[in-house]
Amino acid sequence: MDGEASAVTGIGAEPRISPADMGPGGGQESSDRLDLDVDIDNRSAVVPAAVLTQPEDLSLEGEAVEVPLQERGTILTRRVGEFLQRHMHLEILLVLYVASEFAFYRAGIRLDSSAIKPVHAYESQWQLLPLALLRHYLWTSLANLHSQPPLYNLAVGILLHLPAGSQAATVTITFLMLGAVMVVFTCQTMIELGVPRWVATVAVVVLVVANPENVLFQNWLSYAYPSAVFLAGLGYFTIRYLRRRTFGSGVALFAFAALEMLTDSTYQIEWLAFVTTVILLGVRGSKGAVRRTLLAGCVPLALCLLWIANDVARFGTFTTSSWIGMNLAKTTTDMSPAKQLQGLVSQHRLTSMALIPGFGDYSVYVPRYSAPPPKTSVAALDIRKKPDGSTNLDNLLYIKVSKLYLHNDIAYIEAEPKAYLNHVKDAVSLWFVPGDQYFQVEGNGQKIATYERRYDNYLLGQAQSDPLVVFLALMVPRDPIGPVWQQVSVTYVAIAILVLAGGPLVAWGWRRRDKAAMATLIVIWCTSVYAFVVTSLVELGENNRFRFELGTFPYVLGAVVLTEAVKWLVQLSKRLRRQPSSIEARDLGECDPQTYSDELLDQLGR
Repeated sequence: MDGEASAVTGIGAEPRISPADMGPGGGQESSDRLDLDVDIDNRSAVVPAAVLTQPEDLSLEGEAVEVPLQERGTILTRRVGEFLQRHMHLEILLVLYVASEFAFYRAGIRLDSSAIKPVHAYESQWQLLPLALLRHYLWTSLANLHSQPPLYNLAVGILLHLPAGSQAATVTITFLMLGAVMVVFTCQTMIELGVPRWVATVAVVVLVVANPENVLFQNWLSYAYPSAVFLAGLGYFTIRYLRRRTFGSGVALFAFAALEMLTDSTYQIEWLAFVTTVILLGVRGSKGAVRRTLLAGCVPLALCLLWIANDVARFGTFTTSSWIGMNLAKTTTDMSPAKQLQGLVSQHRLTSMALIPGFGDYSVYVPRYSAPPPKTSVAALDIRKKPDGSTNLDNLLYIKVSKLYLHNDIAYIEAEPKAYLNHVKDAVSLWFVPGDQYFQVEGNGQKIATYERRYDNYLLGQAQSDPLVVFLALMVPRDPIGPVWQQVSVTYVAIAILVLAGGPLVAWGWRRRDKAAMATLIVIWCTSVYAFVVTSLVELGENNRFRFELGTFPYVLGAVVLTEAVKWLVQLSKRLRRQPSSIEARDLGECDPQTYSDELLDQLGR
């Protein structure tokens, strides 16, 4: 209606005003008086605009209206109540998480912190520098760390500066909080990607909160548990940033990605570059979005690039770990029969170093395969052994040793591709062994052995559990004993199939409907495939730990694919029950059968 207000019927109804009535200001008054035509009991009346305005004593221009204290409390209470009601699923989730942690504590689960107080060499972690250096020369030692990303050594160094009596408690509380963060991020990511709230809550409770591998890794001092949490945070802030475009979410997104790369050597600079590219493509089209995204990620990305630049300039390595050759030996020469290797050595296709398992003692390589490295006056690069008797694998010698192993690794794959693929097959099988059967967490696992066995049997579908399967594959070179099919989790295999096959299909279906969700699925899917492929090709022994470090990404993507599959089936069922209207109106007796069949198939296809 041009120039008139819309009619309102019934006493007590509010008059509706169109923007045209309000003048060119689009909703603002253009004159001092605006009368409305109102129809009350079928009688016309003109209501002066003054009646519709606030009295001057209640709303004064330029002055704030003071809300009584009691009313403020009522508003705050109502908002808190609305918030709690809106996030009821998270409250239930956190209550169950706390209850499960208490139950596991009552069962005897305690933090294994032997890594910071090793008595024997087997208790020492290869990834850590000598503890005395982390305690007294932390920053100098970190600056000369080539064997591993820096953050785990940094965290342990900070921990060692705390009073000895508070170190274990600090780690326990920190990991408890990280666990709460992980379950919340996982649940919210599922919901953001279209999974119903109750489905997301149940999935997180069953697959994360109640999962024995989660509590066992949580109570082992290592970078494995933080790595899983960082990826959960990456997934959550990816979808949050792409939907809301807030600067804080962007900073958090890149911070979690950088934390992952600088903590876990599985995730290298090419992975970070891919994630960054997907995010930039996801925000393009909005004015200034790419610039704001780069600004949000500039500090985390710069730190990662500086660390890589330091490794390249000082040590000639292009990864955050200099062990690539020794790691790859686990799927090549370390796991091959001695007779086969000796034959390849006699043919001069491999050097005699291939007969020695990787990560050997300093004296194994010097002087037979390498001259002693030059002294650097930096303890982290010069020390040969740690006080507990284990080898300091950050010694400068191991950069050269790893390169010598890499030469043999590549030559072995070229000479024996079938044997290498058999080793990769064993690595893939170990990926699907439940993480509670990882040998480093077996001490705590014995305290909940019955629960662990029943969970693995009934929920994970593992017919036969064996806590030694990883230990045998890792510690018995030349004669590896891989898992048989009964030791593989059927549930984990099913989730992997959903992720690998269903992820791309769902992402393709969302390419026009929800680009933010599509980009998030791409990040989650490619990260999952990247971790699975890289670790299976390079490592044989700890693959179920690598799966755990991937965090809850497979669960998120599996839940999304299942949800979309159910929606598709429901829609298909409705289409099959609904007969096309054009066919209903037609006398089928006079219809050509071929025409009827073609039209029916065409409509069902749509």
